[in-house]
Amino acid sequence: MKKKFFSYQQIFLFVIPLSFCFYLLGYDNFNFSNQSWLINGDLAQYQLGWKFYREDIWRFPLGLNPNYGISNSSSIVYSDSIPLFAIFFKIFKRFLAEDFQYFSFWIFICIYLQALLSFKIIYYFTKNTTYSLISSLFFIFSTAFIYRSGIHLSLTAHWLILGYFYIQISAPNYKDLKKHLIIYLSLSIHFYFSIILIGIFFLEKIFKLKKLTIKDLASLLALTILSLLLMYVVGYFTIGLDDGLGFGYGIYNFNLNSFLNPLGENYVDKFNWSLFLPALNLQNREIEGFSYLGISGVLFLLLYLKYLFSGKSKIIFSKGLNILIFFIFLIIATSNNVNLGNQDLITFELNKYLYGIFSSIRASGRLIWPIYYLIFIVGIVTIFQYSSVKKKELLIISFLAIFQLIDLAPGITKYYFGKQYVNQNQNTLNVTNQIKGLSKQFNNIKLFKPDNNSSIFFLLNEHILNENYKRTDVSYLARINREEIVNKEYKIIEELNNKSLDIFNETLFVSDNYNFIRNVYYNFREKLKYYKVNSLWFVSNKKIYKLEDLEYDNQFQYNNIQSLSTKKLGLKNFLGFGWESDNNDQIIMNGYKSTLLFVSESKNCESNKELKLRFKKYFDQLKDPIILKVLINEILYENIKISDDFDYKVDLSKICEKNNELKIDLIAENPKSLFDLRIGLNRKKRSIILTDLEISK
Repeated sequence: MKKKFFSYQQIFLFVIPLSFCFYLLGYDNFNFSNQSWLINGDLAQYQLGWKFYREDIWRFPLGLNPNYGISNSSSIVYSDSIPLFAIFFKIFKRFLAEDFQYFSFWIFICIYLQALLSFKIIYYFTKNTTYSLISSLFFIFSTAFIYRSGIHLSLTAHWLILGYFYIQISAPNYKDLKKHLIIYLSLSIHFYFSIILIGIFFLEKIFKLKKLTIKDLASLLALTILSLLLMYVVGYFTIGLDDGLGFGYGIYNFNLNSFLNPLGENYVDKFNWSLFLPALNLQNREIEGFSYLGISGVLFLLLYLKYLFSGKSKIIFSKGLNILIFFIFLIIATSNNVNLGNQDLITFELNKYLYGIFSSIRASGRLIWPIYYLIFIVGIVTIFQYSSVKKKELLIISFLAIFQLIDLAPGITKYYFGKQYVNQNQNTLNVTNQIKGLSKQFNNIKLFKPDNNSSIFFLLNEHILNENYKRTDVSYLARINREEIVNKEYKIIEELNNKSLDIFNETLFVSDNYNFIRNVYYNFREKLKYYKVNSLWFVSNKKIYKLEDLEYDNQFQYNNIQSLSTKKLGLKNFLGFGWESDNNDQIIMNGYKSTLLFVSESKNCESNKELKLRFKKYFDQLKDPIILKVLINEILYENIKISDDFDYKVDLSKICEKNNELKIDLIAENPKSLFDLRIGLNRKKRSIILTDLEISK
């Protein structure tokens, strides 16, 4: 009998994923030369990371990407650009289109492997091709999987978890080696998958602790050493270990209602995934633990729980190991804030060192994924085992698959032909259209105030994506070198105060802070050109003819000090370099030198009025006083010590000049950061809070 070239199984496992990929992306977005859909939210950072990495020379570690990001420590790892694909396609960059993107191909690969590996897992237990193909639909249309395809593209590699499960059940020889390989593969895709797989691997060894052999210990040692080596080569260690820690553990967690909660979202909308169940409440950012099972999935959950307590067969792992994996991952994913809906059940503060460890997996809700997939696998296999005597397994699984798809239809339709990628930010579109082509005049586009994930990034990402700048720090990265970004900010302020024009060579600077730009103008005057496009300021050392109509020439206003005599407010109107507002709207001195700018009327000089500045120490726990040098119009005026609340007075009659411009510089001798005091990771140097300004009557 002649063997068929393609079996219906192979056709199903290729056609269904390909069709669903076109459904998720739309035909235009599947085009490898179309990057227009990679704009919203995190999507731009993936393509921008690849764009600048591709055009750069080869470096070592291989993942280094210094032309995109705040500092030279930037890596392709931290732009979540899928290092495996970025490194591979960079080899062939000369043969690729200018706007080449590999993310649509990546999504297809993920859907295909999601289908293939889920089929193989179910087939291993059932030996029934049709049953296994139908079962694979539950994994293709997994809500947790589809959710990531619209937001975090590198996190759609859920097939890595399924691949690990398949190795567990199917590999008769070299099982540990194969598990090592898939862990190494995960390290070249996204670290969260590595955490999950390494966690399961270690739990396997812990579970057999009494029977642990030299071979097991050698396996653990080899995995640790080779993983660290690979992480170095790919670019994980371009930042310090403490920079890998982030805020959010206990906030981006798993809510105990997440398996039953159909509340979903993408960059366009929030919506209910279910046709039958209502959306439930969440707290904080627990959408990171989104894992709605669907109506049929609820049945699988019940079967899974029954299996944990009374199951006899071995499904993926032994019953005892299944229980251990369930509780460990559930506890870590749920975090120290255990919530059911918007109700706090248990909340406790972690030891700061323990919190630091868990901060490496700040979005802990993602660690629910192995349990999520075990629920489907155990449930589907249990149904087959239970119904196989009566030969009704195909009817049951078909009914459950249809019922599941009907339930999930409201959510799936939110991803119709790439509608989840539509850019609806009109401000971004307006800015992009007005400044098109600026990379023909400038090699670099940078921020005056270096910042990761600034609002400016989301206004300029499309512009930078469509231009050909050689370097930018208008960027968004998952992790950064905290010390380097702060030092760079202070270095720029120092150069601006020194009136150095060198930093503007071939560089276009951008800011959304009028007061900062006003200080730049105070220092440089007509030596620079200033342009305002919507809410953004562009500053350069050469004329931008395309923006000629938007040039802001000699129109900067310095607030009159007289206004302080009537109201003790509007502090921000007098700020120059070196100030920052916190969440409580406090005005904080940031760094070593900060500036205040005023215009003082002649009558203030003639009537011996005083300007009173009220300060207080930023860190209450500092015993030593804050030492400040006060410069008035760049001349040393006085040294002061601030121990607590402090009122400082400036006699206006002694400092009046013809133009009545008043510039007060405060230079801190001993600013400290949270990191300096060993109470946090923030490296920003803080010394005082400006609480009030007042002019005497």
